Amino acid sequence: MAKREFDSYGGGEVRTAGGQLVRFTCDFKDRATVAAFFAEHVRDIDIPRTGTVNIPHGGYGRYTRYDVTQHKYAGYGDGGGGGYIEVLEIKDPPNERNGFVILDYRSHEGTAFTEWPSLAAALAGYEAFWKTSREYSAWQTLGCQRFVSCGLLDPWFYAIGDQELIGDYAFPEGLQDDPVYRTGHKFVVCPSEDDLLSVKTCLGTRFFSGHTVDWAGRRQSWQRRMVHWDDGTVTMLESGSDVPNKGWIRPLEGGELWVTKALAQFRVLITGKTDRFSIKFLDGTQFVGRVIPAKSPVDLTRPGGYYAKLKVTGEKKDRKGVFDFVPSPELPDAVSFLRSKFSEKGQQIEVLEIRPNKTKGKKWSGVFFGRLKS
Repeated sequence: MAKREFDSYGGGEVRTAGGQLVRFTCDFKDRATVAAFFAEHVRDIDIPRTGTVNIPHGGYGRYTRYDVTQHKYAGYGDGGGGGYIEVLEIKDPPNERNGFVILDYRSHEGTAFTEWPSLAAALAGYEAFWKTSREYSAWQTLGCQRFVSCGLLDPWFYAIGDQELIGDYAFPEGLQDDPVYRTGHKFVVCPSEDDLLSVKTCLGTRFFSGHTVDWAGRRQSWQRRMVHWDDGTVTMLESGSDVPNKGWIRPLEGGELWVTKALAQFRVLITGKTDRFSIKFLDGTQFVGRVIPAKSPVDLTRPGGYYAKLKVTGEKKDRKGVFDFVPSPELPDAVSFLRSKFSEKGQQIEVLEIRPNKTKGKKWSGVFFGRLKS
């Protein structure tokens, strides 16, 4: 058979009929067909040569079953702890996963990674990161597409052997059977009194045991279990306890499954792909979530004098003053007018307060704004 040329192709992963995890690449339009063929007709595959890619991390390494290139790496101290940051290019990401990532590890906080639209964007984000405060929230201002907190779980691109991929993570090894916290079961989790409730899926449990010696030389044994969740977090339970310190966990009841559906739809909503969603119940009741644009309590489209209080990006003090406004097709309201005037000077603003100016006397454009005439 003549060798076929592939102008464009993508990767996928599937288990064969015998349960073997295999990776393949093929034409994008054929991926479903190829995956179905392996799952139904192929028992297993023997690869003549196999291996793993080792990614260097300074003085140590990390293995992965993917073809990964490390473009940047740096280690650093972090408030008595340590960590490292690296730019990775995964050249064979399966199932439409993003292959341009920055991994950020902190000894106190665990692992997180960010996804980027291109290698150039990831390298630029890496350089900009060192110029900002090293907080996870800082990533959101640097243009990354997604931020994923892994906690103690390994990100998907560090999966080895035949580890399953579950969302953004490699299924953790060394998990043990637990009669309560079973893999795949959903729980309502409240980590502490001050935290919000969340619905999480259990990936499994690890058990730890040991002993302590008190002042009188008496040995006391202890056991803890660490429950791993699908969002990368863990919950540590003390010996004989089914609840975390100052918090609680309970199984998600069957009648509450709509909550997980609502959370999934809400994640889609906040991406901007939709502005509403609804979930129907068996009795005809509907849960509706939607974004409603804010309505101003006053009409800001009328011509005249206005008072405004602004926050200019990069300035510590707020600005305030009055200005004249005449609506136009390009700038139909006072807020868009203000933003346009400041953008002409390369400044971005947040309008903290705006209202028609009712003070008596001559209108004043204000030293805070300059003369913002329409």
